[in-house]
Amino acid sequence: MPLFVLRMISRPKLTFFAALLGAVVLITGPGELQAQSRAGDDSGYPFSWSGVTTYMVVVNSDGTSDYQSFAELTARLNQSPFRGHGIEALVVSAAMTELSLASASAGESEGSEKCAIAGKELDVTIGGATGFKDLIAASHSLGMRVALFEGGENWCGAEDAIAFNALREQTGVDGIIVNLAASEAGNDMAALRKADTEDDRLWIGAVFEDAEQIDTFEGMLWVDAAMNKSWVLPRESDDLALRNQFSRSVEFAVNHPDVSNIGMMSGTESFTINDLNSLLLQPGVIALHDGQVASDPATMEHWRILGSFRDKHPAIGEGAHEDISNDPYMFYRGLRIGPDVDEVLVVLGASGKVRLKVSLVFDDDTILRDAYTGKIAMVSYGQILLPAHENGVMLLEEVK
Repeated sequence: MPLFVLRMISRPKLTFFAALLGAVVLITGPGELQAQSRAGDDSGYPFSWSGVTTYMVVVNSDGTSDYQSFAELTARLNQSPFRGHGIEALVVSAAMTELSLASASAGESEGSEKCAIAGKELDVTIGGATGFKDLIAASHSLGMRVALFEGGENWCGAEDAIAFNALREQTGVDGIIVNLAASEAGNDMAALRKADTEDDRLWIGAVFEDAEQIDTFEGMLWVDAAMNKSWVLPRESDDLALRNQFSRSVEFAVNHPDVSNIGMMSGTESFTINDLNSLLLQPGVIALHDGQVASDPATMEHWRILGSFRDKHPAIGEGAHEDISNDPYMFYRGLRIGPDVDEVLVVLGASGKVRLKVSLVFDDDTILRDAYTGKIAMVSYGQILLPAHENGVMLLEEVK
């Protein structure tokens, strides 16, 4: 029997982005690891915001953005990278304009024109609310959620929240990202969020200085996740840097059990294969920006394999984490979802034919597949022997 003991950990039902499960490991004794637990059902792995892969795009008709209209973006959804690369949610930054006096609600307060959403509407030149609704419907049909990004400095707290809720009813948008660092939302948000009983609400606070700054906003009872602009992943990470990143995610999750962290990469250069290793294997929520990944076939294929593996195995983003070996670097992620257990081993820096000790996780006679190459092997005497891809990545999953 393996030494890793998987045990259900009871916890309340998750709301979207309600808790970061990734990288929290509970040890009961030497060699015993417990998989994290996620609410689930008998049919498979349900969607969860807690370890989601997000893709950020800009829609603006000024000629400087990724897409000139919602219709243009909608038409691209069936193409790469939106399909086949593990993207689970779009984060859309869209142009907004002030409402005309005839359209503005009579109950608007003075100065609402300075707010992020209140007194504004989605720019009609990019498709307006109708175009946004069509984009969201198309995204939902493909299994992707949509969040609106409002990164300005004029978030007005409850006033903007009420306006966003109205937009949500109108278009079906799943959530919003707001800039907490530049403009505190106010304590009135606490009462509004406490009264919000919907399970699928998504609220993200962007914190631009220090991850721990989120403490200021947790007390408001409305922040589900923290986008920490200073907490970006280094480029070209080596094994030690990756371990430090994972450890930092563990620490954040322990200190902030009700707030997710969003990982992103630093720099403006196109991502390399090593950059994608660092980001796509990171616990918690991750964010890619449109155009960040190099478009050469090798890098795109690497993204497809890692992104699909992360999408297939929620343990990568939400599961317990444990380092297994140093040379090559191998780590474990495990997650219990309802009656099911999702367990994987990831190897970095492998070369040639590699003999790996996997008995801590998998029994003898278990068939394992390296999802990176498609090669399979049977566990014998606690070990497997498999050839590694030249990129040095091995993604081991049980063949069931």
